[in-house]
Amino acid sequence: MSGCLSAYHLGSNSADSQRTFPLLNDTQVVVYSTSTTYYTARYTIDGDTILIDTSHRGTYARADGELEYRTFANVILQD
Repeated sequence: MSGCLSAYHLGSNSADSQRTFPLLNDTQVVVYSTSTTYYTARYTIDGDTILIDTSHRGTYARADGELEYRTFANVILQD
């Protein structure tokens, strides 16, 4: 479990300065990934702002396929 939490810590740190995010689906944004795993958090979008709620975390096996990448003017991280 500590490895998972470390991945979220890394993802949260990089999300502070990041503006383009890979969206896994309608509710999960990828905050960090490895060669085998996506570490996600719940998100909502309001205009050009993305709110990333890291208290709602998930892990998904990395699969072949396209993620939708979106760029936002504002990023708000919430625990």
